[in-house]
Amino acid sequence: MANLRTPVLVTGAGGFIGRRLVAQLLDRDVAVVALALPDEATPEVWGDRVRIVRGDVRQRADVEQALRGIGTVFHLAALVGTAGSYEDHWAVTVEGSRNVYEAAAAVGARVVVTTSICAYGDRIAKDVCAEDSERGAYQGQYGRAKQAQEDVADEVREKTGLAVTIVRPSNVYGVGSGPWVEGMIALIQMGLGMVVGTGSGNAGLVYVDNLVDALLLLGAHEGAIGRVYNVCDGSDVTWRRYLDDLAALVGVGSLPATPLEPLRAAALANEDPARQVAPKDEALMPLEALNLIGSDNRFDTTRIRTELGWSPRVSYAEGLAEIKAHLATRGA
Repeated sequence: MANLRTPVLVTGAGGFIGRRLVAQLLDRDVAVVALALPDEATPEVWGDRVRIVRGDVRQRADVEQALRGIGTVFHLAALVGTAGSYEDHWAVTVEGSRNVYEAAAAVGARVVVTTSICAYGDRIAKDVCAEDSERGAYQGQYGRAKQAQEDVADEVREKTGLAVTIVRPSNVYGVGSGPWVEGMIALIQMGLGMVVGTGSGNAGLVYVDNLVDALLLLGAHEGAIGRVYNVCDGSDVTWRRYLDDLAALVGVGSLPATPLEPLRAAALANEDPARQVAPKDEALMPLEALNLIGSDNRFDTTRIRTELGWSPRVSYAEGLAEIKAHLATRGA
C-alpha cells in the first residue's frame, strides 16, 4: 500500500478485528508480523505468510523483539469487555500500550492504536460524541483503561515525538464479534436476550471490514498522525432492530423490553466505577454495557469522511447476511 510504512506489526492479530486486518494486509501483499501470546492458537490460513513472534505486550522485551525492523504498528491487543479486574485491564491495555508506544518511538515506527467509543464514558448517553468532545466519566474497567490508553499515547507522543493515531471504533459487529454477535446470540438462545428501554436509540454499529478499511487508510495517511478519529457506519439501525434481527437469525421472535432504570439500579449496587470495584455478579448487565445498549449512540464521523474519504463499504444488510451464512455453517 502506498505510504504505509512496512513491514507491519499487528498486536492482537489473533482476535476478532486482528484476523480481518491481517487478511486484508495479506491481500495487499504487505509483509506482516503478528505478536501472539505463547500459547495462543493462530489461524492456519496464515501459513508462512505471517511471521509470528511469541510474547506478551506486558513484557517490554517481547514488544521490543516484535518491533525490530517494523514500519507501522496496528495496536489492537487489549482486554475486551467487562470481565477481569481493574488491575488486569490496566496491566494489559494501559501498561501494555505504554510498552508498545515507547518501543515504537525508539525505532521510529508509526502506531495506529484502536481504543473505543467507551472512552467517551457517560457522555455517550448525553450527547453527540465528536473527537474533540470532552470525555465523560468512565463506566467500568474497560472504559477506564481505554481512556488511559489514549492518555498514555499523548504522554509518549509529547515526550518522544511518537507518530501515533488514535482510532475510536463504535460497536463493532460481524462474524466472531464477542460482545455484539456471539455473546448476544448466546444470551438470546438461553432465553436471556432483551431490549433495554424502548430500544429506539441508535445502535452505533460499525461492520468489522469497514473498520479495517478505516485502519488501513489511517495507517497510510501521514496527515492522520497526532489525530483522533471516530469510526462508525452511521446507519439508522436501532438497538431494537439489531437485537431482533439477531434473534430472527436463530429462530427467536421479538425480544422482550426491560426498563433501563431497574437495570441501572441493580448495576450500581453490583459495582462502583468511581472506587474501581468491578461487577461482583457477572450475571447482571454491567454499567459499561447499559451505557451503550440503553443509549442513543451518536458519533460524529465527519473527520474521517472528509479527511480520508472513508465511507462504509459493507452495508448493514450485507453484514447481517454474512452472520446468517456463518451461523448456517455451524447449525445455529
